[in-house]
Amino acid sequence: MFDQLPEYKIDLNWKDFNIDLVSVDTWFKTKIGDNYLGNSAYYDFTLYFKTTPDDSIIQMVKDYWDAIDEHSPEVANYSSIADKIAADQAAKAEKLASATSKLTALGLTADEISALMGK
Repeated sequence: MFDQLPEYKIDLNWKDFNIDLVSVDTWFKTKIGDNYLGNSAYYDFTLYFKTTPDDSIIQMVKDYWDAIDEHSPEVANYSSIADKIAADQAAKAEKLASATSKLTALGLTADEISALMGK
């Protein structure tokens, strides 16, 4: 999982709402730097460090995590896999409708359009 074994970890309790963990991970990487190795999100949200961080870093991590609430950007930015799939399907449907409209404007029949699109 990591290039080296972590010397230290911090276990944080899960919240009662979904959080965009990519943005949280990015925040930790930016604020902590190279000592932060990454995280795992199984039973707890666990952060891993190369070496034991200073008490100020540990407190900063805990304060940041504690400050995340239902109104935080990390929560607002969360989207589930189902949301991402639905957005992708909607974008594809929009492109298909646009292409069909353009081909119709060029004078192609519905059967010709279907043949071009492999239907």
